[in-house]
Order: sequence, then C-alpha cells, then structure tokens
Amino acid sequence: MRNLGTENCGTCGFNRANKVIEGYIRSSGESYCIIRDIVIGDAFKNGCPNWYSLSESLHRNIDRDRNPKGIILATGFVENAQCSIPWHGTSEPRAAYSGRCFVCGREFRDGIEVVNDGESCQFCCCAHYMRWWKKFHRDAVLSKSYDFGYFNRP
Repeated sequence: MRNLGTENCGTCGFNRANKVIEGYIRSSGESYCIIRDIVIGDAFKNGCPNWYSLSESLHRNIDRDRNPKGIILATGFVENAQCSIPWHGTSEPRAAYSGRCFVCGREFRDGIEVVNDGESCQFCCCAHYMRWWKKFHRDAVLSKSYDFGYFNRP
C-alpha cells in the first residue's frame, strides 16, 4: 500500500495553512487545498499527486501546475497493514469507532466513515469501503496495489 510519508497535505505548498514566515514554513489555521477548493480535515493523513514542497519552490522559484491531478488519498487505516483509500469526491474518509457496515451489515469497532449525499456511510474495513466506492467511481483508475481481493470484480 502507498504510504504518503512526508508528501501529504500537511506539508504541501497548495495547503493555504502553510506559509513562509521569516524564511521558515509555518502551518497556521485550517488546512485548505487551494487547487481543489476543499477543507482537509487531517492534513497529515491525506495527499494527492499534486503535492509539492513549498520550501523547494521558494528556493528554486518553481511555477507549479494548479490543475488537480488524480484522486485524493486518505491513509492511516490499519487492518493487516496500513492502507490508503481514495476520497469519495470531496468527502474525506474518517475513522469510525463503532457502527454497522454499509456493505455486510456487521457491527464493528474501528472502521471507516464517509459522507454520501449528506448521509453517513460506515464500513468495517478498507475492502468493503472500496467495494462501495467503486460503484460511484467506475471510471477511476487505481493502481493494482489498491486491489483488496475483490473490489474490482462486478
């Protein structure tokens, strides 16, 4: 699975909260992606292909492409290993500490929650979230590393 490491929204130059103050990068205020026009809840657990180093751009005067590329990924969900899952449009997947899985109906502790059309949907695992997600994002291209065994099947 992809590990976002230091290349996440919390360190991205497109995050409005990141500013250069007296030659140092400081983060203040709400994390907000200026190219996607969305609030990022947990900036250090999310990222996308547009990430760039604010400090590198300052020193090299690099003009960055402001066209959103790819899907925003949320990371930090742990099952057998850490997994990264895509956002549902502008809805950020978040940890759910209890609930009933939208896919299998099983009650769980420690799962995933995402908002769809104003309604909260909960999932017991990344694989069930991905099965549900693919129904809404049929044309999305994901790396083979996102195959949890069955979500690509009809």
